[in-house]
Parts: sequence; structure tokens; C-alpha cells
Amino acid sequence: RGFLARGRARAMREDRTRHLQLQFFHHCQTVIAKFFRSWRSRKHLHDFYGRKQYLATIEQRGEYTKDWLRKMHQDKLEEAKRVEEDQMRGEFDNLAGDLHHLVSTKTVPGVYNPPYNDPG
Repeated sequence: RGFLARGRARAMREDRTRHLQLQFFHHCQTVIAKFFRSWRSRKHLHDFYGRKQYLATIEQRGEYTKDWLRKMHQDKLEEAKRVEEDQMRGEFDNLAGDLHHLVSTKTVPGVYNPPYNDPG
């Protein structure tokens, strides 16, 4: 009986030691993984200089876009002004073309009716 009991006790002690070692190693592995994940996220995901460069690029692209939009707006305003002037000039030419018959109704002094020969 003693021999078998000591064997069972030793097996239980080894199981308990193995279980405690596994708990310790799992805890160490968790801590190491936590530190590695935090280092990796600081290195690659939340990189200060990379983010700073990205924001500078975004700002530069925004300035380029604003300049381009401002230029396009100015071009469209000039085009609208030109179209309006052409339209008004066309309307004026149409109106003047319709009134050409009124020019001939004025009396024009001729050869037989000189302006300095005033009968009055």
C-alpha cells in the first residue's frame, strides 16, 4: 500500500507542479504578447512621423484642390460673362438690324439744298 500511495502522491505532485508551471508560462506568454502587440501598433499603426507625413500630404492635396476649384470657378464666371456679353451683343445687333429703315427717313442736305442756303 505505501509504495502505490507514494507513486500516486508523486504523480499528483508532478501534475500540480506541471499545472502551476503551465499557468506561469501562459501568464508570461500573455505579458510578452501584450508588449509585442503594443510595440507593433506604435511602430506600424500609430506611427507619429508617418501620421505627420500623411497629414502634411492631405493638407497639400487640400490646398491643390482648393486652388483648382478656385481657378475653375473663375473660369466659369469669365465664360458666363462672355456668353452674356455675346448674347447682349446679338440682341443689340438684331434690334439695330430691325431699325435700319429708320436711318433713311432723315433729311440729308443734298447738292441742290446746301445747308448755308437758309431761306428763312
